[in-house]
Parts: sequence; structure tokens; C-alpha cells
Amino acid sequence: MKIVCLGDAHANLPALEAVLEDARRRGGDIVINTGDFVGYGPWPEETTQLLLRTQAAAVIGNYDAKALEAKKRLDEWKKSKAPEKIEAFLWTRRALTRATRDALARLPETQRFTASGKRFLLAHGSPESPGEFIGPETPEERLNEIAERSEADVIVLGHTHAPFSRKVRGVWFVNPGSVGRPEGGDPRACYAIIQLHEGYFRVQHYRVPYDAEKTAAALRGLGMPEALAGVFTEARRMEPMDASGGAEMALARLTPEIAPHSRQTARLALALFDGTQALHGLGPDARKRLELAALLHDIGWSGGEKGHQKRSMRLILERSDLIPDERDRVVVALLARLHGAKEPDADDERMKALSDPERDEVLRLASLLRIADGLDYSHSDAVRDIDVLAGDDVTIRVGAEREPLSDIGRAMEKGGLFRKTFGRELVIEWRPI
Repeated sequence: MKIVCLGDAHANLPALEAVLEDARRRGGDIVINTGDFVGYGPWPEETTQLLLRTQAAAVIGNYDAKALEAKKRLDEWKKSKAPEKIEAFLWTRRALTRATRDALARLPETQRFTASGKRFLLAHGSPESPGEFIGPETPEERLNEIAERSEADVIVLGHTHAPFSRKVRGVWFVNPGSVGRPEGGDPRACYAIIQLHEGYFRVQHYRVPYDAEKTAAALRGLGMPEALAGVFTEARRMEPMDASGGAEMALARLTPEIAPHSRQTARLALALFDGTQALHGLGPDARKRLELAALLHDIGWSGGEKGHQKRSMRLILERSDLIPDERDRVVVALLARLHGAKEPDADDERMKALSDPERDEVLRLASLLRIADGLDYSHSDAVRDIDVLAGDDVTIRVGAEREPLSDIGRAMEKGGLFRKTFGRELVIEWRPI
């Protein structure tokens, strides 16, 4: 009998399809799954459905459980989890149909069965915890404890993404490695086959090539940061992102349809910041706040166009996971609120709560954000680069293949705050490239 052991598919459909085809060619009889159907990859629904149709036994993974709990645990996670992870959990939950979420919720944390006279125990992390890492580095004492309590001959585990097999106190520990998100520099999908019959037991791990670039391209198509796409093509661990990476994830999850515009606005805003450095005199911390505000200024579109500026402000203020420092979060939220054409309200309570230097920074950055937003009014990424000449007047020369009349016109309309804040006339010209 040949038992196909796989796990940690992590919503990577091409990798799963390649593994199942390879296992079929090798004569696999049944498929067992150590969990983590979803997470990181772009096809949570399709991957989960294929596994549900194929597997003979399975358990829920820790990532699966967190995706199902995402809405309930959001406030708790804001205090402890990186923003990109929270966004991934929320997006995954939304991408799963109710029927699929229900099917995942019904899966147990451990499952037992017997095959060819061997007692199998299937779990994600360990029989005692889905989050425990069991692998080559696990102390002998811990493996002895698990083996002694297991009442099993074979324990199949996942979670570590590292292929592993070892016999302890007469009990086999097997980790098939990760189908969907291998680590260690080898991007090929990994799984194992246990071959057994009376008096014979053998574990063989296999690496299967698949189109990892297809997975990375699908993530890019969803607006995910390049750092996430690289996890699949380079088979490396997911490193924590900085605040802008978390903002990119939030943008792609909440408003994927306008993510390109927000990224273009951020690029133009930073170019304006750098080009007017002598005028505004702000430092790198202010530059980072401007970048975050530009990336997040339109996330309020998730609730529709009307009132989206105020909605963007509210969403940012609620997201301490994205911007942990409260004062930074308030500044970024106010910038998002002020990216429209209206003048800031003199009696705005949040503006009044700022110190004079902070209020001055908000107005200076908001004036740059408005112009940057206007320069992509058409949402066409027409403006390729920017040159700034700051003298008695400030001239912005925008490089584009064709004259972006609507973008320049809108930027000029939104330039009133710039003129008022800096006391300079604003000129925007087209430079053919």
C-alpha cells in the first residue's frame, strides 16, 4: 500500500496539482493531509476544494483555523501580529465560500486510522498542539514523550515545512514537507509516500517542479508586494515587512481595483517630497508618513466613492496593527482625510490636538499628496517621472509619452493648499519622453 502524505499546501494550486499528478504516477493509493490548506497563496478556495475531493484523511492547520477566526480575533491580533499577516488572514477568509469555510471548520485537530496493520496518528504541528514545531532539531526527550503517549505506530505531522522522518521508541515520525510553500532555497513542491505491507515500512520524500512563477504572477496580479511573491519563487521564509509592506497588503486586500493608482500616487508623492526638500525642510520620518498616507489614502473606496476620504481616515485610525505609533497613525489618517480638494477645517478636533510643528507638517505633506493624487487623476500611470525647480515659483515638469492634460489640470486644481502653505506660485508643465 502506498500512502501519499502531504501538507502545507497554502493556497498554491499549481504546486498541489503537480504533486497529485506525481503521486498518481508513482501509484499512490490514498492521500492524507496534515493541514494548512490556505494562506499566502492566491487560490484558497480552489486549493481547498481540490484537497477536499482528493484526501482520505485530513486535519485542520493552524493557519486554516486563524483564517476562519479572523473577524472575531481582529482586535486581539492588532496588538500582537504583523499587519501583513492580519491582512492575509482577512483576505483568505473572504476568498473562501461559506460552504468551504464550514468544511474546514469541521476538520479535527488530530485523526487516527489503521492501514496494513499500522496505527496512524495524523496532526498538524503535534498531537498536542497545531502550533508546535516537530522536526530534526526537536530534542530526543520531547519525541520520546510524544511517542509514549501516542498509541500509534506512525505519526504524520506538518507545520515546519521541512521534510523529516525518524523512528523513536518504535514510533515513526514523518513530516512530508510543504507542498505549497517550501523553504530552504528549493522552490519545488515537497511531499512523501509511505509504502507499507506486512513486515515492510519505507518513507520516501519527493521534490516536484511546478510553475512557481505562475503563483508569483497571480499574487502580483492581486496587488501583493513583491516580497510575498518572492517567497514562492525563491523558497525562503516570509520575513516581516515594514509599515509600507503592510500598507501594500492592506491596499491589495481592501481595494485591489485602485491599488495601482495608490502605488502611483505614492511614487509621485515621494518624488515631490524629494524635489521640494529645501522648501519644506522635513526629514525621513515625515517622508515615511507621506508614503503610508499615499498608499492608504483611497482605502475608503472599499465602502464606495461617497465619503471615501473620511472612511479612509477612520480605517487608518482603527488599524494600530498597520501603524503602531498613535501619533504617526493620526498624522497619516489626517493626510488621507485631506487628500481631496477641500481646505482643511480650522476647527477639526484632530488637527487642533496636534502641536504646531505637527500641524505644519500635516499641511505641508497634504499639499504634496494632493498634487501627486491629481497627477494620476486618470488612473493611467501616464506620468513616468517628475523634475522640480523651486525658485520664486515652483515648477513641476512631468515626463510622459503624451501630454496628460486631465492629470495636469486636476493637479493644478488641487494645488491651492500648496500655494497657501508655501506662499509660492505653482506651475506644472509636460516634458515629452
